[in-house]
Amino acid sequence: MMFLCETKLCGRDMRRVRERLDGYNGIEVDSIGRSGGLAFLWKKEVDCNFVSASLHHMDFHVREEEKEWRVTGFYGWPAVSDRHLSWDLLRLLRGQSSLPWVCVGDFNEILFSTEMKGGSRAQWQMNNFQAAIDECELKDVHWEGYAFTFDNGQADLFPYAKLINLDREWYDHVPVKLAFDRREIGGKTRSRFRFEQIWVGEEGCEEAVIKGVEQGNGDLASSLRGCAKELQAWKKINIGKINRSLENSRLTEGHMAIKLDMAKAYDRVEWSFLHRVLLTMGFDRGWIQRVMDCVSTVTFPVLINGTPSDEFRPIRGLPQGDPLSPYLFLLCVEALSNLIRRAVERNALHGIRLAISAPVVSHLLFADDSISFTRAIIEDAEVVNNILRMYERASGQLVSLDKTTVSFSKGVDRRRCDDVAAVLGVVQVEEQACYLGLRTAWRLITNPDSLWTRIMKAKYFPDGEYMTAVLGHNPSYTWQSILEARSVLEQGLRRRMGDGMDTKVLDHAWVPNSQTGRVISPCGPGYEGLRVGELLMLNGLN
Repeated sequence: MMFLCETKLCGRDMRRVRERLDGYNGIEVDSIGRSGGLAFLWKKEVDCNFVSASLHHMDFHVREEEKEWRVTGFYGWPAVSDRHLSWDLLRLLRGQSSLPWVCVGDFNEILFSTEMKGGSRAQWQMNNFQAAIDECELKDVHWEGYAFTFDNGQADLFPYAKLINLDREWYDHVPVKLAFDRREIGGKTRSRFRFEQIWVGEEGCEEAVIKGVEQGNGDLASSLRGCAKELQAWKKINIGKINRSLENSRLTEGHMAIKLDMAKAYDRVEWSFLHRVLLTMGFDRGWIQRVMDCVSTVTFPVLINGTPSDEFRPIRGLPQGDPLSPYLFLLCVEALSNLIRRAVERNALHGIRLAISAPVVSHLLFADDSISFTRAIIEDAEVVNNILRMYERASGQLVSLDKTTVSFSKGVDRRRCDDVAAVLGVVQVEEQACYLGLRTAWRLITNPDSLWTRIMKAKYFPDGEYMTAVLGHNPSYTWQSILEARSVLEQGLRRRMGDGMDTKVLDHAWVPNSQTGRVISPCGPGYEGLRVGELLMLNGLN
C-alpha cells in the first residue's frame, strides 16, 4: 500500500498515473488548483476496503487472513491558523472505529523541537499536537530516519513495525515506508537526486520519464527508480542548457514589492466584517458582543460653521484615538494576510526567498501599512488585484491607488515594469525598504523597553545602541531596511538633554538651533568621550 499527499493533481490525472502501474488499485482526492491532492494505492491482491475520504484524509479497512485492521492516510492543514482543524479531524476519526489503527502521512507538525532542523516551533503548537495524539491513544512507531507515522498501541498486531527512509533518488522529499515484516527491515541510503520543476518544459524530459516508467513493468518502486536513472542520464546531456535557462529565468523574471495604502483605513471597517473575523478566530461570543458594543455605541458631533451639531451614531468604522482600535484593525488585516498566504500555498503567488535556506516572505504587515512581495509578472499582478478586490468587498476597505506604490528588483525589463504597474494601476518607485524601516527605527529609539526593541538589541547591537550599530555579517533583509533608514533619522534627530550623562559632546547631535546639531568648533585633546552632563552646572553651562 502507498499513501501520497500533495499530489497537486486532479483525480483524473492521478488515475492516469495509477493506470500505468499495472497491478494496483487506488482512490484519489482532487487537488485544489496546485495545492493538496491525495492518493491511496494498493496491490490488487490486498483486501483493502474504502471507508471515507476528505481533502485531508483517506480511511480504509484491511483484512489479512483472520486479522482486520484500519489504515488512515492523513494530511494536516499546512497553515498554523488552521492546525486545530487537523486535531479535530484526528479525534473524529478515532471515534469511528475500534479496529487496530495505523495513521500515516504528513501531520505538518512536530512533537518535539529536536524533530525540526532549522527554525523554531512554538511550544503551544507542539502541545496541541501531543494532546490530540494522547486523546486518540496513538503512539510513536519505532523509526529509522524521521518519525511521521503513528499507531494506536496494538503491539500484538504490529510487533515488528518500523519506519524506513526509502531511496530518495527520484524526489527531494523522503518517501517513508512502514514495514510490518521483519524481513523488510533494513536497507541502505543512496545519494540524493532532485527533480527540478523547470525540467518539465524541456525537450526530452517527458520521454525520459515515460521510458523510466516502462522499465518498471508495473512495479511502482521499480518505475520510480527507472525514472531517476533516465532523468539522470538526460540531465547530464542537457545540464548546460538547463542551467542557462535557470539563470535567464532568475535574471529576467525578478520580483516586485507593493506597498499598499488604504484610504481612511479605520473609518471604512465594516462592523459586520469585524464581527465575522472575531468569530472565525474563535473568540468567546460574550467577549465579542462586548467589543461590538464598544465599537457600535460611539457617537460624534461635527462642527458646522463653527457650531457643534447634534451627536449621531456611525454605521461603520473604528474610532480614532480609542486604544482598542489598533488591535481590532490588526485582526481585520489578518484576513488580507490569510488571502495572500493561501495564494502562496496554491502557488498563485510566490514571494521572495532571501537565501537558499531562508523561508519565503510573501508580505509584511506594520499597523495599517503592508508590503507584498511576489514575481514581477502580469499573472501575479492580476492575482494581487483579485485578492485586493475580494478584501475590499468583504471589509469595506479601499486601496488608495494614488498612494500605493510598486518597486522592482534589478534586472527586470523596463517595459515589463511599466506593464505590471499598469495592471496594478499604481505608481512605480525605486525602492520600498526605507519606508517600513524608518518607522521601525523610530520605535527602536523611542521605545527602548519594548519587547521588539529588546529582541533587536540582543541580536544586532547588544553592546551599543541603534544609532551606532553596524550591519554585521549576513544581515537579514529586515535589519538592512532598518539601518538604511538611519541616515534619514540622523538629519533631523536631536537628543533630549536630561542630565546630559548619556549624551557625548562630540559624537551626538545635541546642539539646538543648528543645522547639524553637532559641535563644529575644533576641540583639543582630552575631549573624546566627554559627556554634556560633565559641562553642566546647577544654573547653566560651565
